[in-house]
Amino acid sequence: MLDVLPTPKAVDPALARWVSERLAARDQARQSKDFKAADAIRAELQARGVEIEDTPRGTKWRVI
Repeated sequence: MLDVLPTPKAVDPALARWVSERLAARDQARQSKDFKAADAIRAELQARGVEIEDTPRGTKWRVI
């Protein structure tokens, strides 16, 4: 029997822009050593259902 993978959710362009802006703010906070602000932004994104993964090539995110 074949396993069927779930279809990924369509991401609203406004949500994608909002998440990108928040991730950019988080990265700027990390560069300026303001880890408390960066962690607060990450917590806000995760509370809104965004899964975040930091990789050597950058940050990946998806709505869960």
